[in-house]
Order: sequence, then C-alpha cells, then structure tokens
Amino acid sequence: MGTFTPNYQLHQWDPQDNFLRTDFNTDLSKIDTALAGKADNSAITSLQGQLNSSIGNLQGQINNLPNPDAISNLQNQINTQQQQINSKPGFDSITNLQNQINTQQGQINTQQGQINSLSSGKAEFVRGSYTGNGTSNIPYNQISQTINLGFQPKAVFVSGGNFYGIAIGNNQTTLLRIVSTGMEVTYDYAYGDTPNTSGISYTYLALR
Repeated sequence: MGTFTPNYQLHQWDPQDNFLRTDFNTDLSKIDTALAGKADNSAITSLQGQLNSSIGNLQGQINNLPNPDAISNLQNQINTQQQQINSKPGFDSITNLQNQINTQQGQINTQQGQINSLSSGKAEFVRGSYTGNGTSNIPYNQISQTINLGFQPKAVFVSGGNFYGIAIGNNQTTLLRIVSTGMEVTYDYAYGDTPNTSGISYTYLALR
C-alpha cells in the first residue's frame, strides 16, 4: 500500500498500487496552493526590502539634523513602523507606512530649511592674534594700533600677558575701543598692563 510525503501529503505509490485520476488532481491542487503561497511571500519580502531601504535613507538624514527634540519624535515613529514591518504586514499596511514615511520626509525637509535659515542669522565669532608694538617711558604717552577685522564688531575680548579686557557697546576704554574696521588697542605708560605692550602676543575674540 502507498504512502504520503511528509510536508504536503502527496501520494507515494507502490508498484502494485492502482492509479486514480482523483489522486493526481488532489496532489496537483496541493502543489498549486503551496506555490501560490511562496509567490505571495516573495512579493512581500521584496516590498519589505524596499521599505527597509527607504527607512535607512531617512535614518541617515535624521542623524544629520541638529534639532534633537523634533528628531527624537520622528525617530520614535520610525521605530514603531519598523516593528510593524518586522511582523510582515499586508500590502495595504505597507502602502500606508510608505505614505507616512513620505510625509515625514517632507516635514524633515521643511525643518532643514528652517534650520538653514536660522543658521544664516546666527552671531559669528572671529578669533585671532596680534603682537603689541607700543613702548614709551613718557607718562601718559599713548601708542595705538588698529587691528583690522574687516567689519565693526559688536564686542571684542582681548587677553595677553597680564592684560584682560572687553569692549562692548558703550562699555569701552581708551585702551580698548571698537572702530568701524575692527578694534583699536593702545599702550599707555601710566597703566601697568595694556593691550598693546611691545612684544606681547595677544589673543582676541570678536563678535560679528
């Protein structure tokens, strides 16, 4: 007497068995059903691969955005979507998830434009150095030099030797002043420490 295959229970006849047409029809129906199921799984796997690729690209763009709070919310949404993808959703669910990702991509692009716009208006600091050239033994004799920055700063901070000073708005001195092209530093014999003592290396930080 014949047996059956272990996976799909297809007929396995012995030499002495009689063949029935219905047996062949039953086996062919089982094979057709199994092949159709494998085709559906292959299509879902292909779509899942495409969606994973889209999520990978979106992840890279999110990592480059400097807005932690907004990105954190988007990251949480993407993590949720990834969990749904891992559970192999149907075609309709995949389409809905793709539409959500496209919407989020538009939001990220909008935020990037806003960030770029804000960045262009941010204050800029310029750092540099110079060497003092003032020397005199005459009291109240002042020797000045202008440090050309190419712009009029809003504020400057200078340090070097034992001198530390800042000029900002109306808070300026005869030793350190803001001018239209940068800053003016002055040596004065009457002061022990100045921003223009000969041979001293000074560092400045200017706010554009």
